[in-house]
Amino acid sequence: MLSLAFSEKSLEVQRSVVIEEFKQRYLNQPYGDVWLLLRPLAYKVHPYQWATIGKEVSHIENATLEDVRDFFFRFYCPDNAIMTIAGNVKSEETFALAEKWFGEIKRKFVPSSPYPVEPRQEEYRELTVHRDIPYDSVYRAYHCCSRLDPDFMPSIYYPMC
Repeated sequence: MLSLAFSEKSLEVQRSVVIEEFKQRYLNQPYGDVWLLLRPLAYKVHPYQWATIGKEVSHIENATLEDVRDFFFRFYCPDNAIMTIAGNVKSEETFALAEKWFGEIKRKFVPSSPYPVEPRQEEYRELTVHRDIPYDSVYRAYHCCSRLDPDFMPSIYYPMC
């Protein structure tokens, strides 16, 4: 959180790694692109319409050093991080190590960006894709209420309700 080695060389190395991951996970396996196709069908305005890794390889290819630098300095800070500690540890030692390694990092206010509210889906959406895959597949997705809504669990188990 204190620094990042910003260089064109390191960006190119990481870009290659991420592009390979994208290809391996989404493009080079049967059914791999299903979520890339389903997300924009289910969401029209909310960021859920994009996978975290990007929508397509060109998003990764076109990322600039300035994009990476801006993202890093905007989001990589203690106020936007969670530390998880597990195992047979002693609290005093854990706090001492956390202070040693992270204590000098200055807090930074990260303003939350309100996500656009996905409009109520009023029409049927369908996409048929033909691929050379072992078996035909049908994927269905449903919008549901907020996870804080009392009806959240029933909406998960009975989406047709």
